[in-house]
Amino acid sequence: MTATLADPVVGRYLDGRYRVDGHIARGGMAAVYRALDTRLDRTVAVKVMHPVLADDEEFVVRFRAEAKAAARLAHPDAVAVFDQGEDAGRLFLVMEYVAGGTLRELLRDRGPLSPALAVAVFVPVLRALAAAHRVGLVHCDVKPENVLLGRDGRVKVADFGLARAVASSTLTSTVGLLMGTVAYLAPEQVQSARADPRTDVYAAGITLWETLIGAAPYAGDRPLTVAYRHVHDDVPRPATASGSPVPPALDDLVVRATRRNPAARPADAGAFLSELRGLLATGTVTDAEPALAGLLAEVFAVERSAADGPAADVPGQRPWHDTLVVTGAAPVPVVDGTAAPPPGPAPPGPAPPGPPALESRPPVAGAPTGSRPLRRRRRRRGGPIAAGILAVLTVLAAVGGWYLGAGRYTGVPSVLGRDRAAADQVAAAAGLHVRYGPPAFSETAPVGTVVTQAPAPRGRILRHGNVTAALSKGPERYTVPDLAGHSLGETNKSLADQHLRTGVVTDRFDDTAPAGTVVDTDPGAGTALTRDTAVAVVLSKGLEPVAVPDVHGQSADDATAMLSKARLRATIQEAYDDTVATGSVVSQRPAAGTNIGKGAAVTLVVSKGPQLFAVSDVTGESRDRAVAELTALGFRPQVRALPVGPGTVRAQDPAGGTQARRGATVTLFAF
Repeated sequence: MTATLADPVVGRYLDGRYRVDGHIARGGMAAVYRALDTRLDRTVAVKVMHPVLADDEEFVVRFRAEAKAAARLAHPDAVAVFDQGEDAGRLFLVMEYVAGGTLRELLRDRGPLSPALAVAVFVPVLRALAAAHRVGLVHCDVKPENVLLGRDGRVKVADFGLARAVASSTLTSTVGLLMGTVAYLAPEQVQSARADPRTDVYAAGITLWETLIGAAPYAGDRPLTVAYRHVHDDVPRPATASGSPVPPALDDLVVRATRRNPAARPADAGAFLSELRGLLATGTVTDAEPALAGLLAEVFAVERSAADGPAADVPGQRPWHDTLVVTGAAPVPVVDGTAAPPPGPAPPGPAPPGPPALESRPPVAGAPTGSRPLRRRRRRRGGPIAAGILAVLTVLAAVGGWYLGAGRYTGVPSVLGRDRAAADQVAAAAGLHVRYGPPAFSETAPVGTVVTQAPAPRGRILRHGNVTAALSKGPERYTVPDLAGHSLGETNKSLADQHLRTGVVTDRFDDTAPAGTVVDTDPGAGTALTRDTAVAVVLSKGLEPVAVPDVHGQSADDATAMLSKARLRATIQEAYDDTVATGSVVSQRPAAGTNIGKGAAVTLVVSKGPQLFAVSDVTGESRDRAVAELTALGFRPQVRALPVGPGTVRAQDPAGGTQARRGATVTLFAF
């Protein structure tokens, strides 16, 4: 029958306040429990440090300082730290409880995420890290286990400052050791235990890589093998390892975040976040936040516990890829440009002495008297031989230890600032070779000269090994494209394609550009700028509105002059008019007072005077017939008749053939 030992923490009241109700997970530094804060009646997560850490006085001091710093990080995407304390020798940290699981569990259950879902996870992750970096706090242990996914769709980052507290304690610093999660360690952490915001960027980039692919980029039989690969290999593109397509812009961003050279990465999580948001703004990746919330609600619908099966951290089964302890005093050695295996065990020391010599004893009665001197002679003869062998072994051990330790290595000369030929010559003089990686931008190094090298100058390297160098390709500059006539959406995309961004957007009236299109940029097209520089954009508001003046009754020339003064132009049409003098404006379109675009046309109708028609000659016709004929032509006949005669028209005024306007009076004399 197998006995099961109860967890001594479960059921306890830590500090008389926190009732520990159940175990959640166990890691290399602590165990995590679900507890009830009996004072505030709320569920919390309690992280109880392992005794080996709690017994270290320097760690305790550092732990408390880091806990205070983490508690000051009030951000909705970071797991809140409520309290820290000690109970019966147990050092503990009280944190916000997130009902759900971790990114590690999500990847284990569902495999790699689509680019859209991966970005939806990492926007809040980078928001939390950016907030920490702004206040000078570095996480030092970004990994899927520390990305908490709530059933309500929230994404939070946990364990700010805890890894830094461990790394600075006497458990590590006194012997030049570095602790961390090997699959996510930046090269500079492996080589020198140095950490800054760019190491968080590297770990976040590796975690994003794993989220897209389903596994970390490096694997090996031993932690040191993985660490060497971080130091000496470029992280491959996710697109080359993914079974599904990764957008090129996202692929490039992950590669830049995981550069071995810290200077080639985004400066901090804020810069990383800005570029990730740019992918969403340009439509490179769709916004999948609602889909992520639905997925988390489905996957973590039921509360998980340690009984659900092995997670990333299994009690008593710490996976090799999780925690690494390596020396940080010297760089990782290189053989022909590849990571050398870790040094083997030291040669054996002096051979252990043989059995002790027999003690002198009084002679036994009856024993030959010559037996004891014979044995003493043998001991005297064997002593020098054993001493000689021991001396030889000691020398061999010393020589072997020297060779395995320092003898195989040589100092690294500086090739920085030298052109390729000079760098090769300096390296050759030291018995080394230079392997050139992709060129890198530099604001100071001339084009074609070495801008970075690894190992760094005055470091150590295996004799006849390779120094990895990058040649400068000059300052990183991108040209402002010609955006005239582009819409704002087209402008945003064009600038993003040039690694620039849209700055302040203003607008102004323009006589030629359609409303909503670009008329100007600052700086102008063709200007070379640094990455992520903002370009101010001016959009057209179309034609400037102008009020149409009233030109009714004005002469055509005067009306045209008035319109020109108002920055409008006149279009002339002529028409007969019986009331307006010839050459004067009869009407205008648009009407006076209407607002139209500057330079637009105003149509003027100018009077040609009354229209004239020929008066028919009706003399000799009867009065009635003459009246009917003139009336049909639009005239007004007026008859003056004498009481004598048959009523024939004898005369008319105006005379026949004369021009008169329609409606004019024609007097007829009939008798």
